Amino acid sequence: MTSSITAWPDTRSTAPPTDQLYKSATWLLGRHPRLAQLAARIRGVVAIEDNQMGIDLDHLAEVLSAVKPYHDAWDDYECSHRAPQEDDAYEAWHYAGPKADAFAVGLADFLVMSSGEIAALRLLAALASTSSVPPFGVAHVRSLDREGQRLVEDWCAVVVAY
Repeated sequence: MTSSITAWPDTRSTAPPTDQLYKSATWLLGRHPRLAQLAARIRGVVAIEDNQMGIDLDHLAEVLSAVKPYHDAWDDYECSHRAPQEDDAYEAWHYAGPKADAFAVGLADFLVMSSGEIAALRLLAALASTSSVPPFGVAHVRSLDREGQRLVEDWCAVVVAY
């Protein structure tokens, strides 16, 4: 999946849906092209079938939920396998450590994102229907720029409409 996908319906002139969180997510993606690009950067989150865009919110929530177990696995690995000082040995040590995508497909894509990008995706993942939606709080959106703040406003409109 490329990050240039912009085929979500333009929803800037429509009210948020009131009946389904999936529709609410696509409404947000139609209003926020940068959010759509972020979602498309994570393997398994955006799919195209029969010329229709689709978003797997449950998979996005799974990716976000895998962050802590992945970091915990790295903490355990670093405690039981001390990092070597030499560059070549360090590369081998790092390669032998936990693999992000073993925790959730697309986690490696997510881990390289900025805090603002992560905050935007947390808002989208909060609309998932799965029980694996990670905890979400105000502190998670503190690094949003003006466009991100507009996303929060629209997200709140989704919550109120639902």
